[in-house]
Amino acid sequence: MPRLRFAACLFAAAILGCPAVNRTIVEESRGGPRLGGEPIAMGRSFEQHGGSRHRALLVVRTRPEWDGLWRAPQRAPALDFSEQMVLVAFAGRKPTAGHSMRIERVVRAGAEQIVEVVESSPAPGCPLAQGPTHPFHLVTVPRWEGTVRFVVERRVRPGCLAPPEIRLSCRTASPEPWRSAGPVLHPSPGDRVECEARGEGVVAWSWSLLGRPEGSAARVESEGPRAVLGTDRPGAYLLGVQARAADGQASLQRVEVAAGSAAYQLVLRAEEPDGALGLSLVLERGGSRCVFGAADAPPWCAGSGDEYESRFEVPAGEGDYRILVQRTPEAQPSATVLVRLGDWEIARVEVPSDGARWSASGAWEMGRLDSERARLAR
Repeated sequence: MPRLRFAACLFAAAILGCPAVNRTIVEESRGGPRLGGEPIAMGRSFEQHGGSRHRALLVVRTRPEWDGLWRAPQRAPALDFSEQMVLVAFAGRKPTAGHSMRIERVVRAGAEQIVEVVESSPAPGCPLAQGPTHPFHLVTVPRWEGTVRFVVERRVRPGCLAPPEIRLSCRTASPEPWRSAGPVLHPSPGDRVECEARGEGVVAWSWSLLGRPEGSAARVESEGPRAVLGTDRPGAYLLGVQARAADGQASLQRVEVAAGSAAYQLVLRAEEPDGALGLSLVLERGGSRCVFGAADAPPWCAGSGDEYESRFEVPAGEGDYRILVQRTPEAQPSATVLVRLGDWEIARVEVPSDGARWSASGAWEMGRLDSERARLAR
């Protein structure tokens, strides 16, 4: 009961003008240029809160105030209020989806800290999900003991909203650069993959593990737009994040994670079948040479193919490779060499058909594969 009484008093202070624990000033913006001042960095936000039925603009500086904003069974996240405080913007109950409440900017101007809030309403005539919504935004900022002024700008969107666009960035802490490059990550089993999603107008993020290797007990730990995936077994993982906008529309983005030793795939593809057998792919590393079709290929080189293509698969991150194309004197087909790391295409190089560009030995050097940095040097 004390917790509920405290929450009720907090909202009464903001809405009815009663004496508040943290007094704030609220004013309506008339548009025009944004206010000047020293920008204050905003920190952590709390999309899991769910909002409130009451409209309120609050500054939370103590743990009891913070606990009073959360309804059971939710628990207030742990915060250090000696170093930070929370700015709270509740739009209150709205009859439909399509409304939003967002703290756009925080600045220090003289003896005041100014919080710019944008409250948006849907354009007339837009198809909206029916049912009450409670737009909100909660964000941490460095602690400030002076006056806090909320400046609210009301906007009506010019048109109907599209599903939110998700910008997703992931990385692994592996010291090998090639493991965290490209659209498919290649961590070692046991590595953690950290991801962060961004999107305009998103009010809720939801992370899930859409696929994992057989026998894996991996799970996703997430909070708002950030998530961490643990990889406990070699194999393919598929991580997904869903973004939900204020109007109820949602988008899904996926990221592939291939845990374990990744392999480069090199493909020599001839466009003229009659000349395909006149070309062969050659790899060299140190004193070892691997030629397509050779019976004594070194253990790091696995080859296969047909009359149109010859293919090699070599482990990544285990030394540099010299890539050559060898031909018989009469063979002059048009051909392409592709180099991939998983689904990430590193290089696509056209093989010269002009005989003058080939060496006397009949071999043309495509380049050297820097397997530590996943790039081709020519």
